[in-house]
Amino acid sequence: MAATRTIPTRPLRRLSLRQALVLLGFACSLPAVLVASLTVYEDYRLHKERIYHATVSIARSITVDWEREIHGVTAGLQVLTASEELSRGDLRAFHAKARQIAQLQNVDSYVLVDGRRMQILNTAHDSTRPAVRASAPEEALNRVFSYRTVEQTDLFKTTTNRYLIAISVPVVLDGEVRYSLQAGISPDAIGKILGRQALGEGWVAALLDSQGIIAGRTRDGAQFIGQPAVSSLRRAVIARAEDTLESTTKEGTPVFTAFTHTSDGKWAVAVGAPSNVLSEELTASLLKIILAGAALIGLGVALAAWMARAIERSITALIEPAVDLGRGAAFVAPPTHFVETAALGAALTETSHMLARAQQMAYHDPLTGLCNRVLFQEVANQVLAAAARANRPVAILAIDLDHFKDVNDTQGHAMGDAVLKAVAQRMKSAFRASDVIARFGGDEFFVLMDDANAEIALSAGDGLVKILSEQYPGVTAKVSASVGISVFPIDGENLDSLLAEADAALYAAKSAGRSRALRRTTSP
Repeated sequence: MAATRTIPTRPLRRLSLRQALVLLGFACSLPAVLVASLTVYEDYRLHKERIYHATVSIARSITVDWEREIHGVTAGLQVLTASEELSRGDLRAFHAKARQIAQLQNVDSYVLVDGRRMQILNTAHDSTRPAVRASAPEEALNRVFSYRTVEQTDLFKTTTNRYLIAISVPVVLDGEVRYSLQAGISPDAIGKILGRQALGEGWVAALLDSQGIIAGRTRDGAQFIGQPAVSSLRRAVIARAEDTLESTTKEGTPVFTAFTHTSDGKWAVAVGAPSNVLSEELTASLLKIILAGAALIGLGVALAAWMARAIERSITALIEPAVDLGRGAAFVAPPTHFVETAALGAALTETSHMLARAQQMAYHDPLTGLCNRVLFQEVANQVLAAAARANRPVAILAIDLDHFKDVNDTQGHAMGDAVLKAVAQRMKSAFRASDVIARFGGDEFFVLMDDANAEIALSAGDGLVKILSEQYPGVTAKVSASVGISVFPIDGENLDSLLAEADAALYAAKSAGRSRALRRTTSP
């Protein structure tokens, strides 16, 4: 009889109760640790988005300041071109007058260039200085003399190795462009404009020209003016009108960057917020989670399970409101049991408020509550497209307050703001509910009147001049209004041409004595 073979069996490996509890505690605590880590990451992501929103908002505000500055300098140049001293050829008297005005504006100097491209007058020098070759780029001067256009140069270096940008306007005498009158703006002046916005510690803002060259900077301007922006930012600025990205400063500091362009696309404003603060916060938060996870494992099965269920309930409570936030609805964070989820809820709630404020700021003037240039252009383009299909007229009214500057000069900007608010209220009462009223900036307003011909627009303009010329409480200056009118499609077939024609009619109304509404053409 054959003997049976006994196969040795491997003894079962048994865990001690301590080991089993440790493993069970670890397994039960791990989901809570993961959830808390996700919570920290969401808080990091939302914080990052808030920083991006802040940089975009600041970039837009600086852009508005810069456009206002350019507009003011251009207006000053145009006033000087019409000066009596220049028309009668008294350059010495014109030099004295221009030098006085230069001290009142944020410009480096005024320069007068003749058709030979010779600089015959410069307020930075004495009037007896001999003529020298103009420093401004030749192509910009050629356009001024050939096409009578207002030109803005990129950053250029003068014959004295100084960086400037120049704004040039034609001086027309006896029907021909006799001179080009230029205002030079230095990088230091640009830096002061950029610095009007309060930036946080470590933040930096820069103005870039159309080639992505740094024309002004809030920090270390002397070191980096005239250099191209960092390559990633420069490529983005040239390719897109507005965006955000992660980049580095010229010093090599990592930053969250937002940029936007001026309305003419010539200039870009970039604002960078240091990213090291956010990464340090993330590292600190993750370290807290690791320590908390180790503590949770030591507490055991019951506490780990309770913590996991409680965290899950807290996170779940945020899902539906967060989805509503994605749809644009208001977000109100529900109460939760944990610091991390409560911080996330508070961050989402704050983000909801910021989005609501950003939408309001993006499309409305904060002082008067009227729609701004962006919203006006969007609505106007839609109305003009519908009007073209329906073959109906559309009128655009350009309004500028007469003697408004006297209010600011004599009674201060607070009174000026009060007048602007009163003007907005009077305009709302003067127009139909369907008419779109916008403030473009300063004391410049525009009105879009759908299905309104020239007769209706002129009647509305006359009524508006009357109501805006009534006395304003507490105001000593005699404020009135001038109105320029253009009508689609007779005066223009697109928004740009209609706005330009309304502006031209406005200036004609001012030249004709102010306090009137005027349309330059007489066709119906």
